[in-house]
Amino acid sequence: MPAALRHNRTQAFLRLLGRDGDTVGPLVQYLNTSIVTTNEAVLAATGGRYRATAQRPKAMSPGRLAFTWFPEDEADCVQRDFVVLVNPGTRAAG
Repeated sequence: MPAALRHNRTQAFLRLLGRDGDTVGPLVQYLNTSIVTTNEAVLAATGGRYRATAQRPKAMSPGRLAFTWFPEDEADCVQRDFVVLVNPGTRAAG
């Protein structure tokens, strides 16, 4: 994920690997938070990407973590494992 964000500083995609090394489960997307400011500390913490100007006023666009998944396309064990992954209080049956 860090390498992908260094390449494209806006978003990154992550595929999970199964026990056999093939991709399984959801496609995970991370969108970076963008901040437009003149605050030097915030610019330093965010890599100094966006500095406010007269044409681009101060603003913030929150990032997000999302996934796309079609459980019916996965093996039963992958479906169970993902339920546990997103809800650690749940135990997989079997």
